[in-house]
This record gives sequence, structure tokens and C-alpha cells, in this order.
Amino acid sequence: LRKEPTKKAVRLATAMRGSKIKTEGIDTIWFSTGTSSEKTKDFIKNPKAGVAFYEGHDSVTLTGTIEVVSDVEEKKALWVDWFYEHFPKGVDDPEYCILKFTAEQATYWIGNQFIKEKI
Repeated sequence: LRKEPTKKAVRLATAMRGSKIKTEGIDTIWFSTGTSSEKTKDFIKNPKAGVAFYEGHDSVTLTGTIEVVSDVEEKKALWVDWFYEHFPKGVDDPEYCILKFTAEQATYWIGNQFIKEKI
């Protein structure tokens, strides 16, 4: 078994589209969402989370925790202009919410090889 994620696994995990706005390696991912969304309410009650990526027959599944980011400076640093469509009041919009996912375990299926490891 390989102890380090392959370059392809890292590429799959960091290429996600949608509300992902920043990554640090394979283990930390920031997302934007609405403060009153059901997922935000659920993560406040139970921060356990999973994130999965796939391309063709290869996949990366990360499990860990989500925290709701309340630091105003961090929220400002992560703001991107296309958010105005969802948060018209900008970075000060009360609906603008950042979720920070921190992976604790990874499961890779890359090139017909299965690897499971703690991060």
C-alpha cells in the first residue's frame, strides 16, 4: 500500500467545482453557502462530514469535520465577486457563510488500487 496520495488523487480532490473556494493540499477545503441553509444548521449540530471527488473510474473520499467560519477577516479574504449573485449585500450579507472542511481520513480508488489512510 502506498502511504502518500498520488498526484492524481490530489488533483482530483483540489479540482472540485461549485462552492469550493479554497484548498490547502488535500486535507482542508473551504466552501461558501447560506447561513440559514439546512446543511449549515446540520453542521452546527453535528460537524462530521464527507467530501468525495471522482473522475472516470478514480475517486477520492475524505471524511472529517466542518466548522462554520465566523472570523470577518477570513470571510473577507475568501470573498469572490461571483458570490454577489447569492449574497447581494457582499461580504457583510448575513447569509454569507464559510464552511471549513478538515479531513481526518482519506480513501482513494486510483488506477484500480484501493488505499485508506489517516491524514
